[in-house]
Amino acid sequence: MSSKLSSSLNPLNMKVLNLSHNNLVNADILENFTNLEFLNLSHNKLKTLLALVHCTKLKEVYFGHNKFIQLPNFFGLDKITLISAPNNLITSLENIANLTLNKKLQILDLSDNPVTNKQNYTTLVKNILPQLLIIDNSDIVKEYFLY
Repeated sequence: MSSKLSSSLNPLNMKVLNLSHNNLVNADILENFTNLEFLNLSHNKLKTLLALVHCTKLKEVYFGHNKFIQLPNFFGLDKITLISAPNNLITSLENIANLTLNKKLQILDLSDNPVTNKQNYTTLVKNILPQLLIIDNSDIVKEYFLY
């Protein structure tokens, strides 16, 4: 294996990681990928993402179609701009409040989770996270423009 290829396979050098469709039940390996900027864990069997806190440079994370009942901890991930978690089992807005520390977060997709059936769901999320531009694939910026 060439040294250039082996160096690019080093977890510390990786910026993009796609582990979708792998039947993963845990993602503990992520603690070694400290320079990731893009992570796709969609279509697995994950319930938690404890190692995510090690990915401090993460900008986009996709973990739809898993078995999450609540959002993972995003503390310390101050570069995150997109969280996509559709088709999980998330039932509560409680953990959404923890995302207030993620000031750069602009896109949050929780579509097809039980939480989205709550009365005034979009308004509540918008009030908790006023910086969001898109909630569940709906552009919420338009209503702020004056014509």
